[in-house]
Amino acid sequence: MEQVSFGQCGICGQGELIAMKLPGSSHLLLMCDDCESQWSSPEDSKSYQNALNTEFQGLVVASPEDILKAGWRVTR
Repeated sequence: MEQVSFGQCGICGQGELIAMKLPGSSHLLLMCDDCESQWSSPEDSKSYQNALNTEFQGLVVASPEDILKAGWRVTR
């Protein structure tokens, strides 16, 4: 599946922020494909301080349709 990137990770500075989805729900979040830090939204990912304290497991890559439904806009 095509991965949609929301830019570079503000924590590790190496990975890309990829839109992910909790299976069986419409809940999306961003996860760094390198350090696996997670954020609730693209807006939250602008600050490393907004990273989630509890990481979600079993995530799958969100489809472009999921991202549109969530109202997220890719801004690099």
